[in-house]
Amino acid sequence: MKDNNETRPVASEKERQLEIEHESGKRYDIDPKACINIFNLYKVYKRDKIEVVALRGLTLRVKRGEVLMVVGPSGCGKTTLLNLIGGLDKPTAGKIFIDNEDITDFNYDALTVYRRKKIGFVFQFMNLVKSLNAYENVELPLISLGVPDAERKARVNELLEVVGLRERRLHYPTELSGGEQQRVAIATALANNPSIILADEPTGELDSTNAKEVMAVFKSLISKYPDITIIIVTHDLSLKNYADRLVRMRDGMVDEALTLQYARSEGNDTGGNTPSPATGPASMEHLVDILPQFPSISDIKYCPKCNDARIQVSIFKAINVDKPHPLFQIRDAVVICNECQNVEKVKVKVFHH
Repeated sequence: MKDNNETRPVASEKERQLEIEHESGKRYDIDPKACINIFNLYKVYKRDKIEVVALRGLTLRVKRGEVLMVVGPSGCGKTTLLNLIGGLDKPTAGKIFIDNEDITDFNYDALTVYRRKKIGFVFQFMNLVKSLNAYENVELPLISLGVPDAERKARVNELLEVVGLRERRLHYPTELSGGEQQRVAIATALANNPSIILADEPTGELDSTNAKEVMAVFKSLISKYPDITIIIVTHDLSLKNYADRLVRMRDGMVDEALTLQYARSEGNDTGGNTPSPATGPASMEHLVDILPQFPSISDIKYCPKCNDARIQVSIFKAINVDKPHPLFQIRDAVVICNECQNVEKVKVKVFHH
C-alpha cells in the first residue's frame, strides 16, 4: 500500500503555465509564450436603466516581445480592452492574466501598483505638460517613483536617445512637431520600465509622415527592449506592416471571420507532435502538451509569401481526440491569401462558444 503522505512530483513550469486552477474549478489554458492571456471577457456599462455591452466574451493572447495592432470600427470595444488590460477599469466577467497573474481580482491599491510597475500608456493627444521641456516631461514619472538623481538622469537620456530626441531634450512641447511630441510621450511611457505599452490611437492626430515615424519608433523598441509587449489601437490599416500581428474587433469580440492566428504545418514547426488521422487520435495529456503550438482563430497573420493581411480561412476537418477538450478543438484548416493566392495547410485551436 502506498503511503498517503507520499510526495507528489513537482509540476514543471510548463505545466504550471498551461493550467491554473481557480476556486470555481474552471481551468484556463495559459500560453507560456504569452504575457497576456484573456478569457471570455465581458464589460457592461450601465447608464440609468440602459446597459451597454462593450465586450462580449473576448478571448485573446499576446506574446511577450510582440507588437500587436488592434483595429475595428468605432464602438467595437478597442479602447475598453486597453482600459481593462491597463487596470484602469475592471471587467464585468472573464479573466485577464498578466504574466500568469490574475489581475481581475485586484483591489484598487493592487491595480495602482500593477499600473505603476507594468504598464506604460500612450494616448492620442500626448498629454505632455506644456510648461516642462522634453527632458522634464520624461523625468516627471521617475521623480514620483523616487528614483535617485544619477539613475534618473541616465534613464531619461537613454529614453530620449531611443526615440531619437536627445538633441531636442530642452525643447518645450510647443517647439516640437506633433510626431516629436508623441515620441516624447512614448519615452515618458517607458520611464517606469514597463513590460506592456498600451497605445490608444497614437497616430490619430498626425500626418502620414509623422505617423510612420512614430510607428517605426514602436517597432524599434522591441530590438532595444525584447521583453516588452506593445498593443496599438488604430483605425489606420496603412500602418499594418509595423505590427507583428493584426487583430480585428467587431461588436465587442475578436472577429474570427476576418482574423486568424496560426502555426504553419510546413517545415516540422510542431516538432513532430501533431496528432493526425494517420497517427491515430491524441490523448488528453498529449493535447495539453502541444497546446501552445496551435493558437486559436482569434487573430490575423500576414501571408508569408506577399505579407498581405487579407487572408481567408476554410476549416475542413476536425481532429478527433479520446476525451474532447472542454475549451477547444484542434482542427486542420486551409489558409488562402486573397492577394497572391498562396495556399497553406495549418492547424488551429477552435474554441467552443
